[in-house]
Formats: sequence, structure tokens, C-alpha cells
Amino acid sequence: MVTFANYRDAPGTAPDAPGFGEAFLDAHGIDAIHIAGVGNDWYQYADMPRALAAVQAAAAGRRLFTYGSSMGGYAALRFAGALGAERAIAISPQYSLDRRVVPHERRWRPEAARLRFLPWPDPTPSDAVIFYDPCGPDGAHAALWAADRAATLVPLPHAGHPAGMFLLQAGLLGPAVLDILADRFDRPALLRAARARRRQSGHYLAMLAAAQPPWRRRLAMRLMRAAMEAAPLMTLYPSRLAGMLYRAGADAEAEHWHRHTLALAPNDPALLFRLSLFLQRHGRLAEAGTLAEHASASLPDSAALARHAAGLRRMQHAPGLVRVALRGHNALMHRLTRLAWRRGWPDLGRVEQP
Repeated sequence: MVTFANYRDAPGTAPDAPGFGEAFLDAHGIDAIHIAGVGNDWYQYADMPRALAAVQAAAAGRRLFTYGSSMGGYAALRFAGALGAERAIAISPQYSLDRRVVPHERRWRPEAARLRFLPWPDPTPSDAVIFYDPCGPDGAHAALWAADRAATLVPLPHAGHPAGMFLLQAGLLGPAVLDILADRFDRPALLRAARARRRQSGHYLAMLAAAQPPWRRRLAMRLMRAAMEAAPLMTLYPSRLAGMLYRAGADAEAEHWHRHTLALAPNDPALLFRLSLFLQRHGRLAEAGTLAEHASASLPDSAALARHAAGLRRMQHAPGLVRVALRGHNALMHRLTRLAWRRGWPDLGRVEQP
């Protein structure tokens, strides 16, 4: 198996860091070569042909498969032909980030803007098995891949991005990978099992909550609470519940869940940012600034976090009249956020990624 690392919050990972799926493959006695980029660059490196040639030489005479998720799934599909792989296994892969190719893709705009997309030839594309959520933007990417090569598409509604978390929580990811390697993968059986087990997955419940229309916001919060019960150690679900509660006007409970998630992962820059922004909107600038500095230090390469921390430093030392204006702005944003939630404009004022 040749695996490709997915997007990482802290790129430039040490060379001895575990590869994608390494523990699972090792536990099942499957030889593997793990490839990771120095950054979140979708493997747009001029030396990729040399890396692939080295992999081919090391795996000569062996059955070869590629495997990856999201950015790694893109690479698993894009380089399978060049490696002579028998099959690619991809979870929620992008077809490209190039807006000229995929104008609908907006999730990684900073990366897409700075990358120069290289023309990777793939004259003999390998077969592929692609797991994805058809309810989101991953469905369009899967369709583009299927137009390129023989592909077994495995749609998993409300599995989210990446769909591997849903498969893992439902107990289906490992068996599916082993079945694909053994040429016994049964797509209808997996889809039946996914449907039967979907409510065991906190990720499914959280994605279903996020998909609810504004007039079902109470149902959305109940589903998010159910996701937390299904996976109590996951920080994503209580953090999203905190965002919902804030937009619904339940500020005290929102702060409780923001702090709860931060207690689970004290150095997570996204969680630090969300609580910092929550406190900023309530005029608690000193504590918000401390959290913003911590977030920026945890992820020093993030320009967005650095700007947020710098903005709070300026606010804390602003003249009195400016601070009065800032308090008025925060109060207005608070009211607009609640109004937007009630009127069905849930994106306005939300506390999410920086």
C-alpha cells in the first residue's frame, strides 16, 4: 500500500511521524510506503516524479494499491497510474483545487490561490473505489473522477468531510479496506451496513444537524447533542453546538461548551480562536486577547490567527471613544447574529474557522 498524507493543521511534520493508516496497515501485516508533503500543497511538487520512481523501485514485483483521504485521496487517485497501482482507495478526494477546473470548490481558497497546478500525466489510470458524501461538494469531485476512469462510487449521505470518520465510527472502514485488497469488496453490502449503523456515528449525526434548515434549529441542536453522546471525546461536536447556541441567544450555555471543548484540547488553535471571538463579541477583550495570542503561537504559520491577535492588541490599547464604538459594534453583531439565525441566514455572525 502506498499512502498519501491528508491536510494537516501543522504542516512540515517530522519525518518519523506516523503515515496515513500506518497503525492499521502494520497491525494487519500489510507492507506500506507512506508519503507526506512538506506542506498542504496538494502534492504540487516538481520532484514528485522522482519520488514516485523511488516508490516503484522499492515495490517492484509487488501488488500495489494507493490510499488516502481528502488531499491524500486526491494524490492516491492522481498518482495511481504513474505508480502502476492495481487500484486506488480514496476517501472524499478532490479532483482539483484549480478554480478553472472546479469552480464550485471554495473550501481551500487560500491554498488554491497560492498553488501552481502542475500537469500530472496519468496515461493508464487505475481502477478506484471512492467513498464520499453526495450531500456536499465532494459529490461533484467524485463525479469528475468517475468520468476519468473505472471507479466504484460509494455514496454515504451525511457522512461529512472526510467520510472516513463516519466509516470508522460505524466500524466499516477497516473491513472495507481489507475487502478491497482481497478483491472481495461488496458495495451493496457496505451501503446496507452504513445505513443500518449510521446513528451509531457521531459524525453522521453532526453532519445531519448541520444540514437542517433554519426552521428546524431545535432539531439541529438535538442532533448535535446526540452526536456528543455518541462520541464524547470529539471536540468538533460540542464546538459546533456552542456556535448554534450563540446564534440562538443562549450565551451562557454557549460559553460553557466552548470552554468544555477547550478543556478537551487546550492547544487547539481553532478552539482557542472560537472562544476568543466569542469573548470579543461580548466585550471581554483582555481574556479574548490572551486566547488569541495562544492560538497564534499554537499555529504560527496562520496569517488569519496572527491578524486576529494583532487586532485584539490594538483594541485593548485603543482610546476610550474607540472602545465605546467597539462595544457598540459587538452589541450590534450580537443582535444581527440572533436575527440571522431566526430569519434563516445562519452564516451571518457564526463563530467558526479563522
